[in-house]
Amino acid sequence: MDNPFRHRIVSDPFSGPKSTIAEIHQDAFVRCLRLIDVVRREHRTASMLVTGRSGSGKTHLLHRIHEALLQDKMPHAFIAVRLHTSAKRFWRHLRTSCIESLQRPARKSRPQIETLILRRIWEKANTDAVRLSRFQQILDELRLEANISPSLALAMTHLIRRHRKTDVLAWLKGYSLPEENLGLLSLPNPPEDETCAEDQARDFLEELFRMIGPQVPVVLCFDQVEALQRDAHDKAGLFAFGQAVRSLYNDTRNLVLISCIQTTFYGTLKEAVSDPDFHGMTEYQIALKSISLEQACRLIEARMAGVGNQAHKQRLMPTILAGLREKWADSEQTARDALNIAAALYDELTEQPTQHSHSEHPDAQSLTTHFLQNEFENRVENGLKTLSADDLDAVLHSAIPVLCPLYHAGCTEVDTKPQPDIDVFLRHQGRTIPVSFCNQANLTSLAGRLRRLLSLLESGGIPAPVMIRHPGRPLPGGQRKANEYLNGLKRKGAKWVVPSEEAIATLAAMRDLLADAQSGDLAASGKSIAPETVRQWIQQSGDDSACSLLNEIVQPPRMPPVLSPEIETRLQEILQEERILYLSEMAEKLRIDENTLSEGLRLQPGGVGFMEGPPVLLFDRSVLIHAR
Repeated sequence: MDNPFRHRIVSDPFSGPKSTIAEIHQDAFVRCLRLIDVVRREHRTASMLVTGRSGSGKTHLLHRIHEALLQDKMPHAFIAVRLHTSAKRFWRHLRTSCIESLQRPARKSRPQIETLILRRIWEKANTDAVRLSRFQQILDELRLEANISPSLALAMTHLIRRHRKTDVLAWLKGYSLPEENLGLLSLPNPPEDETCAEDQARDFLEELFRMIGPQVPVVLCFDQVEALQRDAHDKAGLFAFGQAVRSLYNDTRNLVLISCIQTTFYGTLKEAVSDPDFHGMTEYQIALKSISLEQACRLIEARMAGVGNQAHKQRLMPTILAGLREKWADSEQTARDALNIAAALYDELTEQPTQHSHSEHPDAQSLTTHFLQNEFENRVENGLKTLSADDLDAVLHSAIPVLCPLYHAGCTEVDTKPQPDIDVFLRHQGRTIPVSFCNQANLTSLAGRLRRLLSLLESGGIPAPVMIRHPGRPLPGGQRKANEYLNGLKRKGAKWVVPSEEAIATLAAMRDLLADAQSGDLAASGKSIAPETVRQWIQQSGDDSACSLLNEIVQPPRMPPVLSPEIETRLQEILQEERILYLSEMAEKLRIDENTLSEGLRLQPGGVGFMEGPPVLLFDRSVLIHAR
């Protein structure tokens, strides 16, 4: 039988244990609800900083707030943001997280965002039934009243009418969409420039919060703030967080900003952000206290209530509670401590077989290694199921600067003059490596980025860049301009990297393990796992897919294959005889690899005609010249 006390860390405020002990952190819970009422009554944004030890229940507190709001009949929005991101794309991460949270169901199973917009429409219409023409008229009135852009109002109309919902949600998150999809929605393409994209994400969120309405509190919860700090010396992510919170605090009127950090992180956060930013996030502060032995006993009883076998419960409960009382320290105990003690007692009483090691008495290191391996494999498997092409940029932005130094000593992200089409600058063995995420679904935007990169490379503005694109978005051969710019970049030493989906899921899993450890949310056998332990495990595990991708990024560019004069002469002779034939046939006649021939012909355009397939055809260009 599964141990009911293990693997119960609440990592998502939208989901948590069914049993809650009201007395635990009741004062913090009540103060948060009162703050929400203040925002509702006074139409002003307010902020609270929640501190607590690792395992004290900060995320569980957010879960309780969400549950309480669902039971309340007053309108609200609840948004949870896990800060697994980088300073350079903070606002875009916040935008995506907000839309994902608002897509969660409200009380009546409709997503929050639809419920909130329909509520404002019904309030103005003063009736439950609204015709489409009247709906559009009211939405136009709201747009002018709340200073909302026509694009956001149109996107809301599409969303309520369930018109191309997947595309609309992608647009609301700021993702790139194919040209034809944008045309069907009559929506603009998001900007490609990094700075413009961040500014637009901030402006979009302020519009969204105005649209929700001044009398509707938006509870915006920031969890795992510690994950923004990549190492002990890094302050960029925390500084960006402070600026964002103060911007929201000053420029909105209906937000409840709740930031959760570990008590030991308080000084680090205060030092990393400016004084005005810190004041903006700490209008109110509350520290989660340790729990009492009586509260711990009630927590154990509530968790044990979920065990189906009544006789089993009656047999184990007295012994578990007695053991808990015996092992309980006098002070500074958390809910996680209580659950860990109960978990160990449950294993002893039920003689649970150890799955952590083949040895009878595994040491702490082997238990941790086994736990990390299992967690990693589960997260990779989940990533393969849930990550999409749209997630690539976010994964790479937060993972590459953190993981590259673990695989390549001395490799670091460098702060240099911003370039609109470069997402990350790395420094390794004296080389500057510009990395560009060429992952646009909109092929016109992709061609534009490739053109600008080629121009920048030719002018000496950057070294040869590494360009990365999701495998689910192949570049069609018919995109003449995009392929022309790409081939020009390749001829000058630029790399075009298409990682496997497994590599992407692996990077995401490693990034999340590190972020959870940094935030104190990664624990094995009752003990928190330090970030340095996770880093060492990543280095020792040597995952092939991650290693291959990171190697491809940092290794010097490989010069493209050049067809020898002998090969070129023989190729021309064959074409003069055959006039037209498949690429595979030509490779066989020349006795060289088909891919080498293809790349060599693409990078050395000349007298050979190249007709995209499949299958690829080669022909003698002189035939066309004579035909004219």
